[in-house]
Amino acid sequence: MRICVVSSNFPSQLRPWAGTFVHKLCTSWVTLGAKVLVISPTSIWYRWRESGMENTAKHDSDQDTGIRVLRPKWLSAGNIGLGKWRSLRASMWTFKRTILAQIAEVSEFTPDLCYGHFLFPSGVGVRLLAEKLSRPVFLALGESQFLRYERVYKKEIIGAELKKFCGVVTVSAALKELCCQHYGLADSRVFHCPNGVDVNMFLPRDRVTARRRLGLPCSAKIGIFVGHFDNRKGAMRTAAAMARVKGVHGIFIGSGPDEPTGQVVIFKGRVRHEEMPWYFAAADFMVLPSLQEGMSNAILEAMACGLPVIASNIPSNKEFLDDTSAFLVEPDDVSALSHALTILVKESALAERMGRSGREIILQNYTLQKRADSILSFMVEKVNSSCRIIERGR
Repeated sequence: MRICVVSSNFPSQLRPWAGTFVHKLCTSWVTLGAKVLVISPTSIWYRWRESGMENTAKHDSDQDTGIRVLRPKWLSAGNIGLGKWRSLRASMWTFKRTILAQIAEVSEFTPDLCYGHFLFPSGVGVRLLAEKLSRPVFLALGESQFLRYERVYKKEIIGAELKKFCGVVTVSAALKELCCQHYGLADSRVFHCPNGVDVNMFLPRDRVTARRRLGLPCSAKIGIFVGHFDNRKGAMRTAAAMARVKGVHGIFIGSGPDEPTGQVVIFKGRVRHEEMPWYFAAADFMVLPSLQEGMSNAILEAMACGLPVIASNIPSNKEFLDDTSAFLVEPDDVSALSHALTILVKESALAERMGRSGREIILQNYTLQKRADSILSFMVEKVNSSCRIIERGR
């Protein structure tokens, strides 16, 4: 099986933290015997901001897996509102042209199928590429919400675009319901497959060793937040809740406009993916009060490392979290967050039981290998049976 993957998020020297979950999925497919080619356009603005970095090559390869990566330059206009017009339309136009410009190299790879991550821009780009090559095409959805899309395109246009794929993979049951009920896709064409974790990489480690490695205080109670520093993810709400609990400090992994501040913050910034297990190991618990999520990879990774979780009581979280492994609270209720923190600080035995339960849940249901195998099987089944290659213009 030869798979061409299109993803605007994929790790690079410029952005090693970007799209690590896509890279892990592709790597797992390779271990299952697939050949993988990735097209990951790099925004010109990223290259300009990181002009001191050496890697501005048009393509490279993962030496460990043999995955070849094409990295064409892409002029992105973002998704900025200018009256009733949004710049996503311009971004989509340039992205589609960038993807189609790679058709000669993709043709030489001769993929059996094409696969895109997220509808805009990667999904639309890979669908056009598949049409040109007369190949079946699949889409993975992990978006936290589609409202930002419907600000730009009508519901009917989004639904029509989704129906052009042979199959759609969603990380949550809520996203599958959205595809079927709101956008009118047939149930058989939408496959709910939760995210998965590399349990050989994310596993419990000695806390003291991790803290000494990272230069963190060995005796403190430390929570970890992983995500974009914005209102949706809730970095500032997390810091505010920690400040109310004596002796609690926070590791904040990420970046963004709403940087957490205060004495509780003992580390903040981006971290390479391979270092993340050590940061989880250094923490006592995970805190992520998101307003919206598709399915949080960060929470799954924390659970795999044996951490109890404090998260928001949104539907997508309730699909895999319960009171054996997590406290679920209103995401904008700082008092509820601090109350959950207080319980975990005072009841260490409870925290340990929740951490062990979380690890067991991951091992049974949410491994990366299980996800990779399930998605590959779904695509192969569709290609071999009812999947019709979408012809140009149809």
